[in-house]
Amino acid sequence: MNDPVENPTDDIEEVETSPEPTTTEPADAAEPTKPEHSKPGLKQRISRFAAYYGAHKKLMIPLTIGIILGLALAVPASRYSLLGLGLKKDFNAKILDAKTQKPVSGVTVSIKGKTTQTDQSGLAHFTKVPVGKHHLTATKKYYNDGQTDGFVPIKGSNGSVELSLVPTGRQVKAKVTNKVSGKPIKNAQVSAAGTDAKTDEKGEVTIVLPADKDSQDATITADGFNKLATKVKVTESETVVAENNLAVTPAGKVYFLSKRTGKINVMKSDLDGTNSAVVLAATGNEDDGDTILLASQDWKYLALKSKRAGAGKQASLYLIDTSQNDKLTTMDEGDASFTMTGWSGHTFVYQVQREKVEFWQPSRHSLKSYNAESAKLNVLDNTAGEGTGASSYQGTDYKSEFIGNVILVGSTVTYTKQWTSGIYLSGNASLAGKQHGIYTVGADGQNKKLAKGFDATTISGIDAKLYEPKEVYYRVYNNDKPEFYELLNGNVSPKGDLTANFLAAYPTFLASPSNNLTFWAEERDGKNTLFVGDANGDNSKTVTELSEYVAYGWFSDEYLLLSKNSSELYIIGKDGLAAGQLPVKVTDYHKPNTIFYGYGGGYGGL
Repeated sequence: MNDPVENPTDDIEEVETSPEPTTTEPADAAEPTKPEHSKPGLKQRISRFAAYYGAHKKLMIPLTIGIILGLALAVPASRYSLLGLGLKKDFNAKILDAKTQKPVSGVTVSIKGKTTQTDQSGLAHFTKVPVGKHHLTATKKYYNDGQTDGFVPIKGSNGSVELSLVPTGRQVKAKVTNKVSGKPIKNAQVSAAGTDAKTDEKGEVTIVLPADKDSQDATITADGFNKLATKVKVTESETVVAENNLAVTPAGKVYFLSKRTGKINVMKSDLDGTNSAVVLAATGNEDDGDTILLASQDWKYLALKSKRAGAGKQASLYLIDTSQNDKLTTMDEGDASFTMTGWSGHTFVYQVQREKVEFWQPSRHSLKSYNAESAKLNVLDNTAGEGTGASSYQGTDYKSEFIGNVILVGSTVTYTKQWTSGIYLSGNASLAGKQHGIYTVGADGQNKKLAKGFDATTISGIDAKLYEPKEVYYRVYNNDKPEFYELLNGNVSPKGDLTANFLAAYPTFLASPSNNLTFWAEERDGKNTLFVGDANGDNSKTVTELSEYVAYGWFSDEYLLLSKNSSELYIIGKDGLAAGQLPVKVTDYHKPNTIFYGYGGGYGGL
């Protein structure tokens, strides 16, 4: 038996042999000797790589992912599919009319599972669209369907595409304007024959309609405006025909007193006078000259003074909440007479005179306020009184205060309290030790103070006049010689001789709901000129000249209410009238005899 052949390669492990005997092979069949430095086999290399990979996973796994991504990104077809999983951008599609090349609104556009409609600019905007190439479709009634491909790039700007649709009906032009201001309305929707379109910045629109009728029923809708049912003339005129000039009315209701039924009702209507309705029906006990309605600046609340009960009853004060289906609440009532001052925001200020309280008794007169939001009643001030009421040769023995010159200056109430006496003595000697005063207090009852006091024995009377929106003049008679003072920023300071200023006629500055604007009238050559200015009445702009209209109030900060003949209510835009435009008449109304000169915190007092 031959000895086994030794393997000269010493890097190969020795293999254990079987105890079975070996057979002798022919010499020419012996295995050739391997080279001393031969390379490992494929299986060995794979085995070694796997061992190395397993021992260095933190390094090798990210490296592997990077190599795979690099290979995928190198191929365009897979690049966008892969990046689109995480990289997304906005995409805009502009849809035009193939005939006019103008934008088409209301087109349904779809791309990559997302659907939206074009706006008044013909633009369909999509967010988070994966990068890459996508198919887009566009459809609208009375247009042939359209389709195209859109591309969302990896780098640079967002994706966009432009597509023209071929109309199948007539292209009808229309224009939508504000009935009150005459201004064009942007983004108003015109709907007819099952399709719709939106107006551009000029209020203009082209809507494609079927040609089987001369006109189509249409509706106009726009934010902040009442819905309008109308007709659109079907024509392919290149300009807007008269029938397709469509005017819509701003949303909202105006409230007023009306005696059209023979009784004084509280009524409301749209701003163009349509859809009028009775809010509070009269009982028949109302007094023609003493039924008063004052609206807050935002028209949310109404203060009504009305005698609704039977004979022998006094008028009461009521609140109407227009935001709560015109809910009626009693603010104050009783055996007393009420004098309305006006609104300070949503707080109503008024005076009370109690008929059964004698002159010498305290609280014969009160200054009060009512918060319409909280339903809280505040007593701002009460009068004092002294004496027994006994009569003698000198007259009735009493001393009594009374409240007067109540003026609203924003959220502050300014007023005077003065003493009077029933005792017959020379001059005001009976009022020794008493003090007249100019007072201020918040409409909510806070921060009451005596702004200026005067010796009651030397002062015989105090008058007041609001000459600018937030400034008050006072004329104080000192031994029948007038002295003048001014209330400014809550402080009272002496002024020089203001005789001419005090006797001058000043307009009533009506404050807008935001309190940023004022509206007033001034007489010129026997006619009225209307102005709009800032909160202080400065930087004025003429609204109308030499007219029969007077300032009545605001409706929002955009519209002005005018009165004519103290019985007709009109409305215009705050920028005045365009050439040839007339004010829009709202309604005829009932005006009581009371006029609230100088009161600008609400409407209905002029």
